Amino acid sequence: MNIKANTFLAGSLIIVIGGMLTICTAGCGNKQNSELTEKKVAAVDMEGWYSGNDHGDYVIGKSEALHNGKSVFYLRSTTKIDSGFGNIIKNIYPADYFEKRIKLTGNIKVNSIYGYSGMWMRVDGGHTGKSYFGSTLSFDNMENRLITETTDWKKYEIVLDVPKESRMIFYGFYLSGSGEVSISDFKVEVVGNDVPATDILRK
Repeated sequence: MNIKANTFLAGSLIIVIGGMLTICTAGCGNKQNSELTEKKVAAVDMEGWYSGNDHGDYVIGKSEALHNGKSVFYLRSTTKIDSGFGNIIKNIYPADYFEKRIKLTGNIKVNSIYGYSGMWMRVDGGHTGKSYFGSTLSFDNMENRLITETTDWKKYEIVLDVPKESRMIFYGFYLSGSGEVSISDFKVEVVGNDVPATDILRK
């Protein structure tokens, strides 16, 4: 399976798992509800970031250090692995961005990446009956500009269009393989149509 397919499918599965945890809140047993409450409390300290990992090979957290006065969050592997996949995620509702072009920017630092990593964003449409989160309308996972090995802090960006039929916007950072990623000051803003879109689904 190529990088594009592998990353896209893994990211889709991880997001669905995150959604299942949210859906479960209303109907799970006491023990499960308690665990989900703890996750919500932890998410507050994480400023909206949550884990897309369904196993213990990757962990996320908030660093005590700051970058340019902004909070720093991390995604790291717990062991040296060749083929694992970790993800740190945020989601926002798209109403303020309908029929506009948006740019995601984020400051990223990686350490000892054995594999590859990248920032990503996807815009989802309505429910299709096959996927809880619906169809993917636009998407970029930096497959053509992957981050590897070790790099100092650097700003990256993704630019996507938000159709009127959009229902949710997801974004974050993934790590395929092992290593550690630090992220800071991710933000979404509206840009003009003169800014080129990076949507890989258009290619």
